Amino acid sequence: MPKNQKTPVTLEISSLQNVDGDIVDYYIDQDSRASGCMIKDLALPDGVVIALIVRDEHTVLPQGRSQLLEGDHVVVVLRPSIRAMVDRVFAPTRTHTKELPQELEFPLRGSIKVCDLEQFYELKLADDGELTLDELVRQHLGENNIKIGAVVQIDQIALHLRELSSDGTVLYVGMSILAEPAEATDSSLPATSLPLE
Repeated sequence: MPKNQKTPVTLEISSLQNVDGDIVDYYIDQDSRASGCMIKDLALPDGVVIALIVRDEHTVLPQGRSQLLEGDHVVVVLRPSIRAMVDRVFAPTRTHTKELPQELEFPLRGSIKVCDLEQFYELKLADDGELTLDELVRQHLGENNIKIGAVVQIDQIALHLRELSSDGTVLYVGMSILAEPAEATDSSLPATSLPLE
């Protein structure tokens, strides 16, 4: 992406026929949302692997602190179901991206910052963008309600707690876009918090 940018490398893979995965080459142009970002700040969903960065016909082995630069080709391995989300991360800001599918749950790390989610996916979750997803759900649910299956609903966004560490830290959250926004009974109230049994 975009299609007119020829990749400087060719990957040869025998087959992905029996594997639920895609290999995508994203081109980082000057307006890409990912341009200038470190990999660890991309707010990529779980199940996405940045396999290779090609820069000026040289390969760069990606690490969390690797910075993506204009002109890079980024080779990504991902599950087809989360492709729409990953496309948004690498798309130019001037490009109209497809709407995220409704009701499909995207797995996200609890350590992702709200500001990164808002930047890459054009969402509004909180006034304090420095909060992590772990901190955001704690703010809405309270410490005593942090358990697997709990849900925080903010307008049309639902955050499902999917995995906790042994010390209670939120490791993974499933984010889904709801078909209808939450009914606002009182605009001064915080987002609805719903436990799932």
